[in-house]
Amino acid sequence: QVESDSIRSRAYDRERVIGLLKVWSEGLTVKELMEDTGFTHWDIRQILADLMRRGTVKEHWELRGGARSKQRVKVYKLS
Repeated sequence: QVESDSIRSRAYDRERVIGLLKVWSEGLTVKELMEDTGFTHWDIRQILADLMRRGTVKEHWELRGGARSKQRVKVYKLS
């Protein structure tokens, strides 16, 4: 963990999130990004806010099936 944190920079974090969003063209939630990157909720929120300011990422609400019902979730996709 210490070694992986030592190579992290804002640019590295942004590229990691962008890379995942390229692979998952249907978009990802904050929780999914957290699971895939190992970043904290705060980290993901900061990265997404930065990417939205740059116009790289957009957010929208959609219905996704849960265990018992459909839920509205905020999904992030590349612009």
